[in-house]
Amino acid sequence: MGASYSREDYTSAIISLLNRNWFSRAWVIQEAALSPNPLIMHSTETFDLRLLDHLVLAFSKVSRTEGVSLRDLTVLKTTGAATLRHIQTCRQRVLSIVDRRGKLEFLDILQRFALSVKATDPRDHVYAFLAFQDRPLPALKPDYTLSVEMAYAAASAAIMNGSGSLSLLGLVRGSLYPYILPSWAVDWRAAESRQGSRIDQRDGGDFNASCGRIHKADTPYTVGSPVIGVRGKVIDIIKTTSPICRSKFHPDPKSCILLFEEFDYIQDILPEPLSLDSDARTGFAARILAVLVAYNQGPSISNADKELSLNNLLFVYNNLASLETHEEYQENMRYFWDLKNALLHGVALRIKKRLFFATRYESFGLGPSDIRRGDVVCILHGSKVPCILRPMGRQYRVVGQCYYEQWMYGDSVDWQEKNADTLELI
Repeated sequence: MGASYSREDYTSAIISLLNRNWFSRAWVIQEAALSPNPLIMHSTETFDLRLLDHLVLAFSKVSRTEGVSLRDLTVLKTTGAATLRHIQTCRQRVLSIVDRRGKLEFLDILQRFALSVKATDPRDHVYAFLAFQDRPLPALKPDYTLSVEMAYAAASAAIMNGSGSLSLLGLVRGSLYPYILPSWAVDWRAAESRQGSRIDQRDGGDFNASCGRIHKADTPYTVGSPVIGVRGKVIDIIKTTSPICRSKFHPDPKSCILLFEEFDYIQDILPEPLSLDSDARTGFAARILAVLVAYNQGPSISNADKELSLNNLLFVYNNLASLETHEEYQENMRYFWDLKNALLHGVALRIKKRLFFATRYESFGLGPSDIRRGDVVCILHGSKVPCILRPMGRQYRVVGQCYYEQWMYGDSVDWQEKNADTLELI
């Protein structure tokens, strides 16, 4: 390029390159992340892919020094910029570089990237990432003799049986779409907005609902079968669900969480109305708020500290707009900052179409939007959080993961592993 080109010309050229269809191919991430020297051939030019990554980073730094926010950077909105970030993330995994939240697992990679790439063959939404499987677990191998549905079910079963974890159940679409795949399998063709969303993410803190027990398959999975067996217990039944649902982000967190709308609804359906005692109402509101934001209190916190923490969480919710001017905030800035972050995390959960529910035993929870009366809350071995299943005779369909008060940390699990029930998921 000559000196006669303007900065706008350079920018347009970079954007044009980064929006080429090549960057959206499913196989690109694996090919580039595994290569010690990834090269790109563009027209008659050959250059190191990592140089393009450095160029995007340099461009963003220069733009920020000129007062342009990251959200407004057109270069960073391109398909290529996203793919370069994915490649760097996967390269770190290959090199065993651990980020602040821990090493990425195979399911994390599929969740992040499989839904954002394009593949001529739908099976490649999974097969294109098999090089990043967790070791030394038995490897899932590509099998193009299987139908798409059979390949997705086999991959889902292999991930669960091989890892001993049922985290994948947080991504299933649930029994709202029961005839495309078994309810326990993920359809990787679906847009991300059609998938479930996990509560037990890597930064999910201390959640340990099954008390550290892992998923153990009683029998090997038979390819083509709609049934997979899990172990655990049914602990409650959903009695009612709130009609309040949020699917779009609102800049005001309170407009996403909608605590007092939920408070009024739950108060109306209680067998006995709440007394007008302010302490009782405050405690009840704090309890509901903790469920709405899936608040992580940890198993080691005393009951007195938990009550204080919940009341402070409610204080932050009620004073979000003016929180930083409160004297108490100035004295305990880090503590209240963490509480505010917990609320913002709750907003992220809330806008993914989750519903508040109450159970037969008058406990509260937060689950997928398609839950309904009669669904059961379960502790499944291998799942860090409770799950909601829908009884279908003697078998069950998976609805998804949930937050369920009093059962998030394993301290309520009072059965021995050998005494767990076998539940057949279909």
